[in-house]
Amino acid sequence: VIQKYLEDPIAEEILKSEISEGDTIVVDLAKESKDENGKEKERELKFKIEKGTPPVPPTSSAPTPPDDNPEAGKKDEPAKDKE
Repeated sequence: VIQKYLEDPIAEEILKSEISEGDTIVVDLAKESKDENGKEKERELKFKIEKGTPPVPPTSSAPTPPDDNPEAGKKDEPAKDKE
């Protein structure tokens, strides 16, 4: 049931490029209504897409984490003579 009423319609909107990263999907259940014969109609889900701002990709100027190897980056020092 969830797939039929939620996942499938949302997937269709994604495929049509109507939904993108950062957007919000609001799902609402339509009010009860009756047809011309007075019989209750099946209530429908209504989807609303609120456009958001996509996340900003990380930049390369961020500090890099320290190297786990304390010996990395050290210059080779000449060997000292032992007396």
